[in-house]
Amino acid sequence: MKNKYFLSFILIVTIIAFTTCRQAKKEQITDALVSHIDSTVKAGDDFFLYANGKWFRQNPIPGSEQSNGIWQLIQDTINAQIRHVCESSAAMKDALKGSNKQKIGDFFYTGMDSVTLNKKGISDLKSDFDMIDAIKDIKGIIKTASYMHTVAGSPLFGFYAGQDDKISSKIAIMIYQGGLSLPDRSFYFDNDARAVSVRQKFINHLENMFVIMGYNSEKAKIAAQGLMKLETAIAKTSRKREDTRDPWMNYTKLTLKQLSESTPQIIPTWRLERLSEISSFTKSVRLHG
Repeated sequence: MKNKYFLSFILIVTIIAFTTCRQAKKEQITDALVSHIDSTVKAGDDFFLYANGKWFRQNPIPGSEQSNGIWQLIQDTINAQIRHVCESSAAMKDALKGSNKQKIGDFFYTGMDSVTLNKKGISDLKSDFDMIDAIKDIKGIIKTASYMHTVAGSPLFGFYAGQDDKISSKIAIMIYQGGLSLPDRSFYFDNDARAVSVRQKFINHLENMFVIMGYNSEKAKIAAQGLMKLETAIAKTSRKREDTRDPWMNYTKLTLKQLSESTPQIIPTWRLERLSEISSFTKSVRLHG
């Protein structure tokens, strides 16, 4: 009987201790969102600073960067980890042939071998430049832009697959405005001193790039002005940054057939069947921004 009471006592003490420990642990957990609030700022005056002011005081924007945030810190951490994997793999002298470390190491070293890359210059891009030089009509532009989407960037427009904003269980093809080298359309039209300076420096940069490609200085200047004129025309038809913040306006849902009919020169009807095969995971296209 005494043993029974003793065991009951031990059980009760254990439960109390466990509960107390959990409560103490729970009390130590702070709400990250609440801890970032800057109560010296009125929420009605500037809600962003009210909600995040303390975090930005503790994490100022580095002099080398134009922004900062939790997502940026996460991305920086991931980038640092990836760089470590690449550098350590490239430094290995006895990596097993065919292993991931050997492949990663060789790939990274190839990209970082500046001596060899400088000797090769732009020779590896010759076939791409030849393709661009061969453009004679809209079909050539679309063909070349399509190729560039697969290997380099997003000329003319952006394109990716992601969750449908209204049906999270569905994956849709997303198409959004693009084709600009500068951050957004305002850089092409604003007349303040900074915008004018950015445009001029951008043109100077283009001239330098064309010289590297083999143009003489006069031809490089003409080419730079021509490219700036093209991008300005694209910017003119682009929506303003503030307009792209409206999720309802961004959401323009089309079937593949509707997209083909609205852009016959980009997605010819005879290619619709092929596109449907490639995109069998979705029944629609989302256009935004």
